[in-house]
Order: sequence, then structure tokens, then C-alpha cells
Amino acid sequence: MLLSRDICEEMHPMFKTPISEDTGAPEGNADLRFCANARQAGYKIHVHWDYPCQHFYGEVDLLGLLMAHTTALRETKTAALEQA
Repeated sequence: MLLSRDICEEMHPMFKTPISEDTGAPEGNADLRFCANARQAGYKIHVHWDYPCQHFYGEVDLLGLLMAHTTALRETKTAALEQA
């Protein structure tokens, strides 16, 4: 998923996947549940089939991941400008 920072900050508690007390396994599809929650909160969902994705298993700090990606992107752009 490609997410805006706004949705990460507003819906951060909704990222957690419920765990079954009986089996200890994640319940349902977290991606679909997140999209349903986002739509209910007024966000639009778009799909771009040309981008591959991978899944992270276990609890992931998506806001932290987004911030790390933003920092890496900024550093890449800065390095490219310095080389020009």
C-alpha cells in the first residue's frame, strides 16, 4: 500500500491486526480491513496494479516506516543534486 502521511497519523491505532485468542493467528485480512476503515473515515482507495508489493509479518510501525522512507528519499535527492 502507498499511504499518505495524513492517514498514517489519523488512523495509526487501526493498523493493528486483531489476533485470535484460540489460535494465536491474525484474524481476517488486515489490508482489506484497513481499506474498509480508511473508506469509512472518508479516504479514497486507489489501486495501481503495476507496483509489486511485499508483506511485513508481525506488528509494524507504519508511521516509522514512512518517516524512514521519506528521509531516505530526501537523502537520495540531495546526493543527486550535489553530483549535478
